[in-house]
Amino acid sequence: MFATGGYDHLVHLWTLPPDRRPVSSGPLAIKHTSVVQSLLPIRDTSSKLVTASADGSVNMFDLSSERVVNALKLSNSVYHAHTATSEFCTLFEVGWYNYSHELY
Repeated sequence: MFATGGYDHLVHLWTLPPDRRPVSSGPLAIKHTSVVQSLLPIRDTSSKLVTASADGSVNMFDLSSERVVNALKLSNSVYHAHTATSEFCTLFEVGWYNYSHELY
């Protein structure tokens, strides 16, 4: 299984069966109003997917319950979600118009 996001503002989850059955995909119930720029899988008590967009929105989607369990809105475009040394921490790289970057 893997996820993709892009210019259509959607995040799709793809399933690759072990046999020769066709690949299946479907959009997740995540709302972004601009291009999806970063996806980060997280495994803690369940499997989650962090999605980050050029609209500044960040969503944490729980794959088992198939819903957004946490969302936040940052002040500017989120270019990348990074893992950190602690499994309880995720860093977000936010870009500004003057080409500087900040980490949250």
